[in-house]
Amino acid sequence: MRVTKTKNELNRRLSNEIRRQYPLVYTQAITESFDALTSHENASWALSTKAHIEALPQYAALPGGLEGLKAKKYTATEIVDAHIKQAEAQKSLNSYITETFDIARGQAKQSDANYASGNARKLEGIPVAVKDLFCTKNVKTTAGSKILNNFVPTYESTVTENIWSEGAILLGKLNCDEFAMGSSNETSFFGNVQNPIDINLVPGG
Repeated sequence: MRVTKTKNELNRRLSNEIRRQYPLVYTQAITESFDALTSHENASWALSTKAHIEALPQYAALPGGLEGLKAKKYTATEIVDAHIKQAEAQKSLNSYITETFDIARGQAKQSDANYASGNARKLEGIPVAVKDLFCTKNVKTTAGSKILNNFVPTYESTVTENIWSEGAILLGKLNCDEFAMGSSNETSFFGNVQNPIDINLVPGG
């Protein structure tokens, strides 16, 4: 059965993850596979394994990450450090144009202080990497183009301003097709992004 084959494949991958910290970039695909399995005979296995992965700080995301922060399963600093560690281990993917890891660590400390004082906002402590199309004040924004290679905005986009005002944390700016004109992520001035599953495939976006 397809479900059994999928379960076996995920089981193999997750066994490797537990031993060597499965790369962050695979998490969403695995989570979606779990969701697909929960209506089948493997529901118990899928739910228990998904819960194990989501309990790790490097996989804290919405909405589970917020719940974990509120329950003090981990701190914003732990989440940010775990994401940075994964990003640094996956540099060959060429996902980032600009990294703001030092800024993120400072923001994480403020988020932890906000949780401690009872002043946490809606997205407090959740790390976010932004596609390099959105202007970020004092952080280089290129749209994947040589033309904007040294452009540092003096203003913040409405989209990102709304995210930061609710406590989210900026990890950096993500690579993309030049001016978003494409769907394969191969036309960026800064080089194409590698597909984390198979480098012979395009990642999309």
